[in-house]
Amino acid sequence: MTIQWPRKLLPPQAPMFHLRGMNISGPIADGASDVISGDAPFWVATYGSIVTTTRDRVMTFNAIASMLEGRLYPILVPYCRMYQPVDDDATYEPVPHSDGTFFSDGSGYVGSGTEIIITGDRPERAVNGSVTIAYGDTLQPGQVFSFGERMYRTNSVIYTSESTADIKWQPPLREPVAAGDELEFTDPKCRMRLASDDEMMLSLDMNRRGFPTVNFVEDLV
Repeated sequence: MTIQWPRKLLPPQAPMFHLRGMNISGPIADGASDVISGDAPFWVATYGSIVTTTRDRVMTFNAIASMLEGRLYPILVPYCRMYQPVDDDATYEPVPHSDGTFFSDGSGYVGSGTEIIITGDRPERAVNGSVTIAYGDTLQPGQVFSFGERMYRTNSVIYTSESTADIKWQPPLREPVAAGDELEFTDPKCRMRLASDDEMMLSLDMNRRGFPTVNFVEDLV
């Protein structure tokens, strides 16, 4: 099971996600160069200035470093839901049963800000599809979603009705998806690895608190 970065406990103050292109350029002649598209782009991410200011946060950070063993094991890195097509009334905190109790493991019901479904099977490397929007705000180009542990960004959105749309995305699908699968816009995440074996080095001011920056690269294995 792939572990997930606990963004609520270890929040980055300056998160960055970027699709790094694989474009290729030829030699420059007369101040110009032809640029052609290479293979599909891949995600890179930076969690800048992670708040590591309490014992729980420091110990959790060190535990993640221990479990990842540098670049050896992958981790799910959550995207920021800011500017996503999320309904303002969505509930994210755990909600108990009607009698005020939670499940036996302490968890509760968790709401979602979107319910957007792919309407047809799509093969690996597909870059477009049709969706049904049962719940959520307006879809726009540049928003991010995930299928399982793989993350994508919308390139174009064309509404065909109030509740249906044709969308294009990048990168091409890493894995096939089936009709009825949900596009996770509320809490998208990407399976990644540390960009280097030294990313989880933690320097603490007065041996108590720090604000480390950690870089990630998409796990394409």
